[in-house]
Amino acid sequence: MARKPKAAKTAPVVAPTEISSLPISERCNGAAPKASTSSELVKEDFATKIKRLWPDWDKPDGKDPTRPCRIFADGIFDMFHFGHSKCLEQAKKLFPYATLVVGVCSDADTIKYKGQTVFTEYERYESVRHCKWADEVIEGSPWVVTPEFLVEHQIDYVAHDALPYGDASGAGDGDDCYAWMKRSGRFQETQRTPGVSTSDIILRIVKNYNDYVFRNLARGYTRKELGVGLLKERQIRAKYQIKNLSRRVQEQQARIYGRGRKMKNRIEEQVQNSRSIYTRVQNRIAQQTSLQMTKWHHEIQDSAKWLHEVQTSAESYVQRMTGNVGKVFRSTLKPVNDEISKVNKFAHNKVVQVNKVVQDRFLQPLMKPRKSQSSSSFDASSSPETPIQTTA
Repeated sequence: MARKPKAAKTAPVVAPTEISSLPISERCNGAAPKASTSSELVKEDFATKIKRLWPDWDKPDGKDPTRPCRIFADGIFDMFHFGHSKCLEQAKKLFPYATLVVGVCSDADTIKYKGQTVFTEYERYESVRHCKWADEVIEGSPWVVTPEFLVEHQIDYVAHDALPYGDASGAGDGDDCYAWMKRSGRFQETQRTPGVSTSDIILRIVKNYNDYVFRNLARGYTRKELGVGLLKERQIRAKYQIKNLSRRVQEQQARIYGRGRKMKNRIEEQVQNSRSIYTRVQNRIAQQTSLQMTKWHHEIQDSAKWLHEVQTSAESYVQRMTGNVGKVFRSTLKPVNDEISKVNKFAHNKVVQVNKVVQDRFLQPLMKPRKSQSSSSFDASSSPETPIQTTA
């Protein structure tokens, strides 16, 4: 909701005076009685005045469907946006049973106390009337809410954000036009929607003024309808022709850069795919090599084990065969050795006998002294032609 400008400080409020003798027209307009010579009369405090004008107000809690609360929310509502809708939604949901009465200020008061609006008062009335949270719309709502206005429309509470709002019209009784409602317990606080306001929207339009002027010129509006001079129109058109040319150049550069970027991305993707394929192939080869080496290792271990078993079997067989052959040879050669022993013993005996015979027949006679006459006989007897006769 748009904020109202803050006015200068007014005179301090003093104790209310008796104004019941004034005409009803003056009481409703909030007019103070004329100053008398006896004592100076001042304007009655609004918080006291509402109690006097509506003494039987029961301060409803909104839980009784037969007695719904009447909540009042006022504002300018220029360029009605979702921030306005959220504010009205909060006011409507303050109580379970409530009737939301929305007051919209007129163009005359708004232009006088705040400034020029974008929407006319009729457009603002209709914008609020078509909001689903608004039950009633008061056209030409007063700039400052008075006790007479609340009594006239039977308003229980006034809903607004808690920031102090100044009174530029001077119809209030202090720096904050909602202060007396807060004191009298008739004020309900709502929260502003951050980031959106009518002033911000207008600021965007003013900031981008040339953009909107050129857009409307391009749509067929004349410079007179837009309130633009001839020189300004030509400046805006020239500026936007240069801007459009620059935009096209940037788009072309972006397109070329985009193509180069796509090609680069494609090349990088292919390189990445090639690296991935190479890595997979390398891992596959390493895996297969590892499996083959493991297989060969097991085969070599099996072969070595088999050779060891064969060697052990062969050695055992040789040992067995060697033992058997020795036994066979020993059992076979024993009779032969016995016969050989017998032959050797027989030969030895014969040799001994021969030696004895030779000794007895030949050596012993030689050892005896020889006779002269027997020399001839010795020679004749030792002659080779004479055979030696031996007895068996």
